[in-house]
Amino acid sequence: MLEIKQTSNENRYIDKSKITLEEWLKKWIKIHKKPYIKPRTLQGYIEKIKFNIVPFIGQYPFQELDTLFFQEYFSDLAMGNEKRGIKQYSPKTIREIKSILNMAYEDGIVDKLVSANPINHIKTPKVIRKRRNNFNTEQIMNLMIILLQEGIRGLFYLFILNTGVRSSEDGGLKWKHYNYDNSEVEIEDGFGLVTLYDDDFNKIETITEDKDLKTQPSYRTIPLQSWLNELLYYYMQYVLNEKGITSKNEIDDCYIFTNNLGNPLTSDYLGDTLDKILNKHDFPHTNPRNLRHLFATMCVNAGITINQLQNYLGHALASTTLNYYVDSDKKRNKEEIVKLEQSYMGTILVKELDNMKLTLLKGGMLEQKAV
Repeated sequence: MLEIKQTSNENRYIDKSKITLEEWLKKWIKIHKKPYIKPRTLQGYIEKIKFNIVPFIGQYPFQELDTLFFQEYFSDLAMGNEKRGIKQYSPKTIREIKSILNMAYEDGIVDKLVSANPINHIKTPKVIRKRRNNFNTEQIMNLMIILLQEGIRGLFYLFILNTGVRSSEDGGLKWKHYNYDNSEVEIEDGFGLVTLYDDDFNKIETITEDKDLKTQPSYRTIPLQSWLNELLYYYMQYVLNEKGITSKNEIDDCYIFTNNLGNPLTSDYLGDTLDKILNKHDFPHTNPRNLRHLFATMCVNAGITINQLQNYLGHALASTTLNYYVDSDKKRNKEEIVKLEQSYMGTILVKELDNMKLTLLKGGMLEQKAV
């Protein structure tokens, strides 16, 4: 009895006959997930549990819930249930909720809290991939002109549109990752917001942090088109002048793209600011993620091979054979990116490009370099 009281005081004792789904999910996060997964992934799990699971079924006994109970719950999520206060959720969100509950029950079996997993045979709506806003060539050219006209903040998006980086990679890029002489950038870090919660799922704080990239192929070298390399160089000189320094080494650990306060860019900031730019120019809505897809479309239209595109984007766009048996050739990378540049660098873009470079030249106080 003394031992039981001691372990109970240390929050290690569980009365298996009384534990609720909410109590198990909180303990499951603490002992099975928190020590082993990335903070952003942990945040996603906690928020799904806190807002999508616990309010509706968290009070029920963990050991007594069966497949029929959960099928009714998931049907409510799919259709909505006004009486229970459940709104209709997207198929993607429903699949994520199912995945969390499935993992929690599998670990419950290992921990001998339950003998079977009632989630295994649950039916959920099929996730249908939405068709993205894939602009035609004329619209892409107009978008490029708009971004050039927007100056420095337009450069945030020109870079995504012409390299295919993710928003978090755009925000995490530092000057040490940029090499003008080789006309390339190294993608080594991501950047974003992470909300931290305590063991009872109470919010502690929201922080910004550098973070690891999604997968190993995400760590990559991206060759820059010559005009983008020149533009980035002029922007670097502008930054050096603003800081009153002359050596790139002094800003190597600084983020390339920052907001007006000098802070690195989050995905939310990139999305909100792009909306304002497009609304200002009465241009159809798109988002930073879709700019990455537009880059892929432009590359394919320019004749760049799939395995090269896979390398640029840092994920598996080709088959398993291309993923594991086709080596990336750095020289070929540089040769292929020229195809994209030659496909659209016409006189209109050159004019706007020169205007933007001139603005940066005046700010950077340096002599103009020939493209």
